[in-house]
Amino acid sequence: MKPKLFIASSVEGLNAAYTIQSNLQHDVDATAWPQGVFDLSSSPLDSLIDALDNSDFGVFVFNPDDITTMRGESNHVVRDNVLFELGLFIGKLGKRRCFIVEPSEPQILLPSDLWGVTTASYDASRSDIAGALGPACHAIRLAVKKHGIFEKSMKPKADIAVNSFDNYDQNDKFALIKSWLSPAGSGVAIKFTEIDDELGLEHGTSMALLPLLIETLPEYSIDMQGANILIYNYKRQRKAMNIGGY
Repeated sequence: MKPKLFIASSVEGLNAAYTIQSNLQHDVDATAWPQGVFDLSSSPLDSLIDALDNSDFGVFVFNPDDITTMRGESNHVVRDNVLFELGLFIGKLGKRRCFIVEPSEPQILLPSDLWGVTTASYDASRSDIAGALGPACHAIRLAVKKHGIFEKSMKPKADIAVNSFDNYDQNDKFALIKSWLSPAGSGVAIKFTEIDDELGLEHGTSMALLPLLIETLPEYSIDMQGANILIYNYKRQRKAMNIGGY
């Protein structure tokens, strides 16, 4: 089964949106926003949420549709609804599954919250739009192959009373955190407080014990750890082959 990809754009950016859909047709089941996404019987927001629930990735075509003046300087900006849709998708899928595609010229002024986010650019002046978007689409293709289909439930739920942590000893806490740890969460930024709340543990418990637990599990490793957030990686261990009975 192919991953599902939603393509958002303004009306002016539809040519690029349809071209991206065509370039990626062998890699994903891509749907551009005019293609049955917005149901007349539902509000636009409800339709967007339905599209989000059925998507593994999102592509957002940034087109220099409007001009805004800030501090006496005029800049090209993207349409507000495309920015809103990007934020909606990042909130659920994460930024690794959301891709911005924009023309290299003219330069588009991005909101400060998006500064530092990598975008895939293309030469909009080329007559061959499919060729111009080729490198950007290939970058998306590689990312799709890397991350695969989005797990709808990234972390298993534990039926534990929120305030029952007082009854847990150290071994209980290690056991709960180990049962929570899953390959599905590999590469995802996770807040320690969310783990504690989900497992009914006192805040600070997973921050203290999860890194210690990961050190004992060869298939897991810590990719990045901050004061509040941890990213871990999972790598399946190969079993040694028994050749010739030895």
